[in-house]
Amino acid sequence: MNAIFILSIISILLILFLGLVVFLKNPKNKKNQLLSLLSLCIFIWIITVMMSDASKEYHQALFWTKSAIIGPALIPLLLLWFSYIFPIKKEKISKLKVFLLSLPTLIILLLSPTALNIKKITITDWGTDLTPGPLYIFLLILLIIYIGITLYNLIVSYKKTQGREKYQIKYLFLGISITLILGVIANLILPLYGYGRASSIGPASSLFFVAFTGYAITRYRFMDIRIFAGKIITYILVASFAYGAFYGIILFNNSVFGSVYAAGAYLIGIIFAIAFVIIFYPLQKLIQKITKHYLFAEVYNAQEVISSLTNKLTTIIDLKQIIDLIVDTIRATMNLDRSGVLLIENATKPIKYQIVKVVGFDEHNGISLVQDSFLTQYLAKNQKPLVREELDFLSEQAKNKDEKQSFLILKNHMHKIEASICLPLISQNMLLGIIVLGSKMSGDAYTNEDLHLLNSLSYQASVAIENARLYQQVQDFNKTLQTKVDEQTKDIQNKAIHLEKLLKMRSEFLDIASHQLRTPTSVIKGTLAMMQDGDMDKMSTEEKAKFVRNMFQKSVKLESIINDILVASEMDTAEFSIRVKDTIELEKFLEKEVADHQFDALEKKLALTYEKLSDGPFKIKGSAKYLEQVIDNLLSNAMKYTPQGTVKASIKRIGQNVIVSVSDTGIGIPKEDIKRIFNKFIRGKNARNVYTDGSGLGLFIIKRVMDKHLGSKIWVESEEGKGSSFYLQFPLINT
Repeated sequence: MNAIFILSIISILLILFLGLVVFLKNPKNKKNQLLSLLSLCIFIWIITVMMSDASKEYHQALFWTKSAIIGPALIPLLLLWFSYIFPIKKEKISKLKVFLLSLPTLIILLLSPTALNIKKITITDWGTDLTPGPLYIFLLILLIIYIGITLYNLIVSYKKTQGREKYQIKYLFLGISITLILGVIANLILPLYGYGRASSIGPASSLFFVAFTGYAITRYRFMDIRIFAGKIITYILVASFAYGAFYGIILFNNSVFGSVYAAGAYLIGIIFAIAFVIIFYPLQKLIQKITKHYLFAEVYNAQEVISSLTNKLTTIIDLKQIIDLIVDTIRATMNLDRSGVLLIENATKPIKYQIVKVVGFDEHNGISLVQDSFLTQYLAKNQKPLVREELDFLSEQAKNKDEKQSFLILKNHMHKIEASICLPLISQNMLLGIIVLGSKMSGDAYTNEDLHLLNSLSYQASVAIENARLYQQVQDFNKTLQTKVDEQTKDIQNKAIHLEKLLKMRSEFLDIASHQLRTPTSVIKGTLAMMQDGDMDKMSTEEKAKFVRNMFQKSVKLESIINDILVASEMDTAEFSIRVKDTIELEKFLEKEVADHQFDALEKKLALTYEKLSDGPFKIKGSAKYLEQVIDNLLSNAMKYTPQGTVKASIKRIGQNVIVSVSDTGIGIPKEDIKRIFNKFIRGKNARNVYTDGSGLGLFIIKRVMDKHLGSKIWVESEEGKGSSFYLQFPLINT
C-alpha cells in the first residue's frame, strides 16, 4: 500500500464528506447542488482511476479506464456553471448557451466507450497504461477551454467583490486551479508521452481542492457550512463509536464463548448493553466537546445560548445588569475582542446616544460612529445586522451616488474604529440603540449562523432593555408622584402655617386696632359728650382749652394710625413700587431731620445729637419723600422708647456704601422679638408699657421702603434694657 493509494483513499473520504455536507446544508440551492455534483464527479473519477490501476483482467481494466473519462469530462463543466453563479449569479444564461456549452461534454460522454477515446490499454505491474484515440485530444482541448473560462470568471468575480467573498474566491481559485492543472497534466498530457503511470497521481491532487475549499469554509464561511460540518463530524464519530461497540461485543463473545448465541454471551450482551446505555450520553457530550475544541473552536449551540440568555433576563430588571449580561454573553459566545452598547436618550431632541457599556473600544469612537445618521437610518429601516465586509457589495447595489458614497464612508469609519458588525436594537419598529461588535479573536469571519444568532440575541436584548426602561419610567413616575405629593403636602402645611400666622396677625391687628383706635376715639367721644351735656360750661377757660387740646391730639393720633394702616396695606401688595429718581445729599438730609426733632427732644428732656464719622459727600439715588418718612420714624421711635438718656444719629462711609445709624439708650428690644420686629403689627413685648399708642406698622413701612431701594438694606442691634441701634445702608453714586 503506497503513499499515492493512501492519499487517494483520504481524498475519497474528504470529497464524499464535503459533497454530503454541502448538499444536506441546503439541497434546494443551485450552488449547493453544483458543488455536491462536483464532489460526486471527483469521487467517481478517483474511484474509476483506482479501479483501473487495480484491475488485472483486460476487459475489466478497459471498462474502468474508459469510465475514468466521465469525471474529467464533467468536472470542468460543473466548475464552469458554478463560476457563473458564485458568489452571485452574474447574468441570466439562455437555454441555447447552456446547450452549446454542454454539447461537447455530452459528445465525449457518449463516445467515451468507443475506440475514438481510448484505442487500447496495457496492464503493467504498476497499473494500466493507455493508448489514446483521436477524441482524447479533443477532450484535452475542451477541458483546457472550460478550465480557462472558469478561472477567468473567478478572476473577474475576485476583482468585483470585497470582504469575505473576495477571500472565498481566492482560495477556491487556488484549490481548483492546482487540482485541475495537476489532474490534466498527470492524467491527460503525460500519458500522451508514455508516462501513463503518472495518472495515479491525478486523484491525489484533489486534496488541494479539498484543502483550500475547507480553509475557505472554516475561515471565510464559504457556503456557510462550517457549523453544520461540525455537527456532521460529531454524528459520524458517535455513529462510529456505536458501530465499533456493536462489533466489539460480537468479537468478544465469539472469542470467549465461540458464538454470540451462547448462554454466557447473552448475559455478557445484556451487561454490555446496560453499560453502553450508561456511557453513551456522557460519551456523546465528550465527543461534541472534543470536536468543538479541536476542529470547530467557535461552534456553539445557538438554542442553548438563546435559552440561557432568556432565562437569565427574566430574573433581571436593572438596565445596567441587562446590558452587562448581553455584552458578556455575546463576547463569550463569539469570542470577541471588543464590543459596546449605545442607547438612544429619548428625552433629548435632537436625538443623542449614550454609551452604556464599552469593552475594547474607545468611547469617543463609539459616539462618533452613531453621529453618522446614515448608519442609524439604515439600521432603523432594515432592522438587521450590518456587516462591514458587506458594505462594498451594498455600495454596488446602491440606488444613487449619495447612497453609494455613504456606504463607503461608513465602511472606512467602521474600519478605523475596528468595528465589524452593528446590531440594531429594535422594539415596536423603533430603534432603541446599537450593539457594536469587533472582530473575533480567532480572526475568523462571521458565519450566517453567527448573524442569525446575533439577530436573535439583539431581539432578546431589545425586549429586555425596553422592559427595563419602562420599569425605570414607572419607578421615576412613582418617585415624581411621591415628590409631588410631598410638595403638595408641604405646600398645604406651609399654607396652614401661613394661615396660622395670618390668624395670629389678625388677632394682633384686632388687639392693636381695638386698643389704638378705641383709645383716641374714646377720648374724643368723651370730650364731645361733656360739651353736649354742658359739663364744660362749668369749667374754666384754661380747663376747657386743655380738654380741647387733648381731643385734638387724639384726633391727630387717630389720623396717623389710619394713615399707617393705609400705607402698610398699599406696601403689602405686589403692585407697590417706588420711583427712585432723586439725587439726595444724605448728610444734609439727615442733618435737617435731626434739627426738626430737636424741639420734641427738649420737650422730653432727651439729648438728640448728630455725628459725622467720615468725610462726604454722601450722594445716593432714592425717593426723598419715602426716605424722609424712614428717618422720621426711626428718630420718633428712638425718642418714644427712651424715657431718659440720649438719641444719636450718625453717618459714615464704608467702601462704596454709606451707613446711617440711629441709636438710643432706651428700653431695647427683647431677643425673641428682634427677628420679627419688621413684620406688620409687631412690637416688642416691653413697648406697650412705655408707649401705649403704637401701631406696630412703623418698622414694617421702613423695611418695605428700604427693600425698594436697590442695593440698600436695614438691620437692628439691640439688647433689652440697654437701647437699640438701627442701621440703614445705601450705595453711593459717583459724582
